[in-house]
Amino acid sequence: MTDAELEIYRNEIDEIDSDIAELLMERFDIVSRISQYKRINGIPIENSKREKELLTAIINGRGFYSTELTRIFTAIIRNSKRVQRRNMNLYLIGMSGCGKSRCGYTIANALELKFADTDKIIMAEQGRSIDAIFDTFGESGFRSMETKTLSKLAARGGMVVATGGGILTTPANIPILRTSGYVVFLDRKLEYLLRQKMRNRPLLREGQAAIIRLYNERLPTYRANADYTDNPDSKGAIGRIINNYRKFID
Repeated sequence: MTDAELEIYRNEIDEIDSDIAELLMERFDIVSRISQYKRINGIPIENSKREKELLTAIINGRGFYSTELTRIFTAIIRNSKRVQRRNMNLYLIGMSGCGKSRCGYTIANALELKFADTDKIIMAEQGRSIDAIFDTFGESGFRSMETKTLSKLAARGGMVVATGGGILTTPANIPILRTSGYVVFLDRKLEYLLRQKMRNRPLLREGQAAIIRLYNERLPTYRANADYTDNPDSKGAIGRIINNYRKFID
């Protein structure tokens, strides 16, 4: 082989690599659309059966290069799942007054993601406060609005979302959260929750007795459905949440 021939081969490789990159970007775009469908319909990212079938079909009859192709497509599948995880939301759950909105803004800015608050979205759509919504439509009416809002955010994806304190009391919301995002429980100590203001928190109108009752009722559900739990008042909590979310993505 001459230097001129070597250069020709290298140019051919460059063209092939460019084509591969374009095809991979096209593949990842399709993966993103698939991930939206999965989030909306509560379908998990992992599908081991399909992955095995895909690898088998790719290497079948490839002979000499089957090992290399297996390694390459294993990496492609792994990164395709990463794309899907990147399109999922980071949900903050916990009691009213636990700091979901405050922490959410900070986390969203650090991750360069958009921030959403389910309560604020509902208030904006209804043109009234949460108190007024409860008084007009009752808790069941509010919970229905909450589920619709959560479904829209799940379909959108790629956001940090502060949820209402009672979002897990609606059973249908749990699979939406679990299959469309990384769920973080902000477990603020009860003594700090008892200091919160009761304005625009209709379920806490009974005062501290209501906070204690709801805390005890909801705590097991919060813990059972969280991917990660931290005390928002502890030093370094925001950093730990961000680091764990990044590990989840990778």
